[in-house]
Amino acid sequence: MEPHRFKVATLRHLACVMLLRNGHSGIVITPAAGAAASPVECSTVKAALDRAWPVVRAKADLLQGQFLGAPALPTSYPQVTTTSGQYAPTDASQWTAGFLSAIFSQTAVLARRQAPGTASKYRALGTWAASNLGVGVNALGNHHDVGFLIYTPYRAAAAVGHPSPLLRRQVLKAAAARFKLFQPRLGRFGGFPTGKKSLPDPPNDVMTIVDDMVNLELMFGTAGLAGRCDWFRAAAAHARSMTAGHVERNGSVHHKVKGFYPGIPSIRKKKQGLVF
Repeated sequence: MEPHRFKVATLRHLACVMLLRNGHSGIVITPAAGAAASPVECSTVKAALDRAWPVVRAKADLLQGQFLGAPALPTSYPQVTTTSGQYAPTDASQWTAGFLSAIFSQTAVLARRQAPGTASKYRALGTWAASNLGVGVNALGNHHDVGFLIYTPYRAAAAVGHPSPLLRRQVLKAAAARFKLFQPRLGRFGGFPTGKKSLPDPPNDVMTIVDDMVNLELMFGTAGLAGRCDWFRAAAAHARSMTAGHVERNGSVHHKVKGFYPGIPSIRKKKQGLVF
């Protein structure tokens, strides 16, 4: 597909999805020129959402039943699914803790179209589930997993409405902590695996992990929020560095890469975990 046609097709699909998602929210989406969603494409997306809704709602209700307890603030979060179909719990310091809030918020987004009367309930659950994630942000500090923990629920909350001021403060705190690890000469955020190590320059014994790509969303997403052009530039440099080190020409991605830094060819690249 030619690039301009791909762009038009992508815009057309996006316009369709946004119209379906926001059909009951009073938001009017005006597609770009040449990007009007066709009835066939919209019917395909509508059918997919119709099939997904019962599963999504059932999972959200299961999580509500297991994790919505008496405490005013949540202290337990799902980590993995057990053989019984329940979720093994974890505390706020684990990177999966933010997913509970994100699931409720995304359910609210889908509920706007599928069951408008339930959207406010799931949105409130998303806000509640994010209300104690500051504990996790403090525990992780500038570790690369902090992006999973806090930006995932922030992005989901933004999709359903305005994120709470508390969630906004925590996502900015996490971004500020990550930015302290930015290494301008190398064009990347350092610190795998602990995120708190004082790194030599160049850190030829330090490994990068593809998980750190989630911090691109964190840094790009908060740069405008905080009015920090330096966060934006750091994120762009990190994206180029991670792409050069982790992504091969055939599209395969390495899970971990040790000792590769663009512009410093004397440092040998060691790769592991190739995924196609």
